Amino acid sequence: VIDIFNLDRNDLLKLDNVSDTRADLWLTQINKSKKLSLSTFIASLGISQLGKKVSELLEDNFKTLEKIRNLSVTEIVNINGFGEITANIIIEGLKKNEDLINELLKYVEISFEFSLRISHLSYLLT
Repeated sequence: VIDIFNLDRNDLLKLDNVSDTRADLWLTQINKSKKLSLSTFIASLGISQLGKKVSELLEDNFKTLEKIRNLSVTEIVNINGFGEITANIIIEGLKKNEDLINELLKYVEISFEFSLRISHLSYLLT
């Protein structure tokens, strides 16, 4: 996963059927992927029970990656809709992916987003 952030134009041009245009497009997309919201970052880790909605709830309640990485079961269970089993899965998943998280943070920028979610609507202020 990390290797994609180290690719340059010459690396891409060495691949079969990759033109200058395609290499430039891929590099543009790779660079765009380096800036993401906290909820997108934690959802992308592939941790069971930690999808888009759960990640958004964690972001809304705890605001920073550091706080989320240091959560206790009790803190997660206090969020409406979370049970102890889910909380344990999330905490263990974050611990298991600690090295990956640290490595990814060398390449990506987590942007702060203030969002107000009302029912199924989302409003985003950046």
